[in-house]
Amino acid sequence: TSLLRCLAGIYRPTNGRIIVSGKINTLFNLGVGIFPDQTGLENIHMRAVMEGLTKNERDLYTSKVLEFVKLGNSIYEPVKTYSAGMSMRLKFATSIFLDTNILLMDEWIGVGDKNFREDSKNFLMEFISKSRIFVIATHNEGIIKSVCNTVIVLEDGQIVFNGEADKGLKKLCWKSIFNSIFHQNKIKRILNFYSKLNKYIMNLKG
Repeated sequence: TSLLRCLAGIYRPTNGRIIVSGKINTLFNLGVGIFPDQTGLENIHMRAVMEGLTKNERDLYTSKVLEFVKLGNSIYEPVKTYSAGMSMRLKFATSIFLDTNILLMDEWIGVGDKNFREDSKNFLMEFISKSRIFVIATHNEGIIKSVCNTVIVLEDGQIVFNGEADKGLKKLCWKSIFNSIFHQNKIKRILNFYSKLNKYIMNLKG
């Protein structure tokens, strides 16, 4: 997550430098730029203006967003009256249809109704198929297998692996096993400590 925010220019790296060649768009903090008191359509128009789109670009952007959100007449209602699912559709659509060739995402979208999850998945897979750059922070092996060809494994802020996805998954698997064993041993040590402490207290009382 921190690395994604450095790539997006939200955080500054404490060491080294980041060089980005291309236009970045992010799919975290989706609520930024959405105004609850304005209608869905007004929010679409304001986002287009904020991004500096031309008249023709704004028209194309608006038509794409409207087609995706499928909100019907609710698009003319204030966003604060929307259900959580309707609001998520609008937030997602106003972000994904901006012209970009690098997309950053913090975990795969798992909220919203089944149709929304399917629509968002189809869009992201189409984006990837166009040979654009998609960077996702996730521990989900299924997502990594389906959309990634390169994996970077971080440990305490350091890169411990950077290479093919299959090899990266094996690294993640061993890391998960190690952490699980370490966690179990830590619990055993704590329980053993409290058991000895209890015996010590009982002896004092005796």
